[in-house]
Amino acid sequence: MCGHFALDPVNYDSHDQLGMDGGTLSFRTASRIRPTESISLLLSGPSGLTVEQRRWGVDTPQASRPVINARLETLAERPLFRPALGHRQCLIPATAWFEWRVEGRDKVGYRFSPGAGSFWHFAGLWWPPSEAQPQGGAVIVTCAAVSEVTAYHHRMPLCLSGASARAWLDGEMAVPTASWQGKVQPMDPHRPVQTTLFD
Repeated sequence: MCGHFALDPVNYDSHDQLGMDGGTLSFRTASRIRPTESISLLLSGPSGLTVEQRRWGVDTPQASRPVINARLETLAERPLFRPALGHRQCLIPATAWFEWRVEGRDKVGYRFSPGAGSFWHFAGLWWPPSEAQPQGGAVIVTCAAVSEVTAYHHRMPLCLSGASARAWLDGEMAVPTASWQGKVQPMDPHRPVQTTLFD
């Protein structure tokens, strides 16, 4: 899963990153982004590539907490996600995500990042603002972890780049392939124990 991620300040040129003429874009950045916080989304529409803010998470009557992730393999089967598939797909820029692994008596945190000065596009789905959810909502699409990540978690964000990222933005239904060119580093050794997910 993906429960916390980061978006450090980056110089984002849409032509260099996606081959799209959206100019230089600015995002809401934070060293730790948690569920229910506002996140930056890349959307593609009639006016071209835009950046919008949405709440990370979607409220449902069936769950006591917001839904923050969506499994790639079952998107078309889940009533919550099916209406957004092919119509409200987005990219969520990120410079890292975090996972915790049980080691001895502790849960030790690890940071997954693409390297200095680089970033990923997480595949996402979004919902417009409504009376029930004034900020709208967004979820991160997850997939089976690649071999480099499986020692830490069996799931990971669906990281896209280039043509795969453009195709997702355009709402194509073909199953995308995750890209992984990253590194794994322990988090701050002075805070090795996992914090509460929604704090």
